[in-house]
Amino acid sequence: MAKFTGAGLAAAANSTVANSGIIKLELGATVKPMKLYEWEFAPAANSENSNYGLWIQRQSSAGTWTTAITPAPLDFLNAQASTAVCKSGSTVAGALISNSVLLQVGCNQAAGYRWVAVPGAEFAVGSTATPSTGHGIFLAYQFVQGTAVNSGNFSWDE
Repeated sequence: MAKFTGAGLAAAANSTVANSGIIKLELGATVKPMKLYEWEFAPAANSENSNYGLWIQRQSSAGTWTTAITPAPLDFLNAQASTAVCKSGSTVAGALISNSVLLQVGCNQAAGYRWVAVPGAEFAVGSTATPSTGHGIFLAYQFVQGTAVNSGNFSWDE
């Protein structure tokens, strides 16, 4: 499997809104198994001493995301391009799949947060024959107590 990463910023307009998306990973035109094995949340601009609740969730519709991210390969010996779609900044993250909260954490924005899966416990991106419907995994705000822009980073295998 090839390894890729994508990094982006939550839009300034949604950095104070609960349930808005920070970064998203979804299937591309080629349906291929993907496993999210690491994610990060960090201050981007105007770092402040504020608390945030974050969660990783599965979704069943595309939502409205503002910025496309070109995945960067982590293995330079492999010239394969990612088949995934990675996006950042969403005011409408998309419809959630019921009981789909995979991880829920709280953190202080000035310190950020990093999660790395134990091998074999990565989060799988659900495969579907119609990837254009937006099936994927996203990092979103559960609650927000600050006003600064934040960044998100996903690393995955495919």
